[in-house]
This record gives sequence, C-alpha cells and structure tokens, in this order.
Amino acid sequence: VPLVRKIVKEGKLVIVFREKTGEAKGTANYLAESFGLPPATEALEALPKGDPTTMSEVLKKCLEGGVALHTSNLSRDERLVVEEYFRVRNSKIRVIAATTTLAMGINTPTEAVIIVGLQHPGPSGNSEPYSVAEYKNMVGRAGRLGFVEHGSSYLLALTSREEYDYWNNYVLGEPEDLISR
Repeated sequence: VPLVRKIVKEGKLVIVFREKTGEAKGTANYLAESFGLPPATEALEALPKGDPTTMSEVLKKCLEGGVALHTSNLSRDERLVVEEYFRVRNSKIRVIAATTTLAMGINTPTEAVIIVGLQHPGPSGNSEPYSVAEYKNMVGRAGRLGFVEHGSSYLLALTSREEYDYWNNYVLGEPEDLISR
C-alpha cells in the first residue's frame, strides 16, 4: 500500500497484479476507500447498464474512488471499459488491481507495475508458478513506447530467499519457448 500511494502521489498510473480474484478485489476495495482519489466518472458512466453482478457492484464502488478492478468475474464489456478508460490521457483511473486477465494480449500501458505473488491458484489449494514469459508480459506493461518514457516494475518478495529466487528465475530469466497447441 505505501508503494502504491507513493507512485500515485507522483502522478503515475499503476497496475497491481494479484494471484487470486479475491485478492484483487480486496486490494481494489482497500485502495479506493483509503486513497481518497477523485471518482472515475467517465468510466462509471460508460459501464454497461442492466442487471449487475456482485463483482459489477464492487467495480462501481472502486471506480468511485479512482481505482479499477480487472478479473474474469467481470463481464467482457466491463473489462473493456476499465481497459479503455485507463488508457485515456489524464485518466481518472489511477490504479487497477488485477489478476492475470489483464496480462495477456491486452494493450494496457502504465508507468508502474507491482506484482504481488507469482503462483497460479489451482484446485484443492495446489498452485503452479507463473512462467517467465507471463512475468515478462506483466512487467512489460510499464514504460510502453508512445505512452511514457520510463516505466518501473516491482516484484514483492517476503524473504531473502524469495528475493534471490525471483531475481534469478524471473528478472534475469529467459522466457520459455512457445509451443503450438
């Protein structure tokens, strides 16, 4: 939270990647409630009308605090609104808390990316580590040509061992070969 606050105070946009939908939702809620950012009115007005889901209501509440949410529990149209209004110059959406739904094949340039955790949640509590390519794709959102001159990425490690492993396996790691399926 202090890191996100610092980045936002510098006037920068930030994406916070979380491993699970509940974590992304909790992060977005907390940041929207505690940061006191102006509402993302244009994005709120562009959201689809109709029968909202529980996650739709969470998204609206977060956008009222200048923070967006991006998970597979939102409709495609809701995710498109978040993506589109985050890209707008002088966007009122200052932060997106997201799962990897925002990482692949979506043009969401930003000035800073924070990654909190590198495990895909699996059934029965099993998890699988992100690939180096997935990691590189997430951090590649920061500092996109034509959007900002420089970008920053942060990978949070809780122990010295994690820091060492993350640095060697992900930051210095080479993306895996692509295999057609």
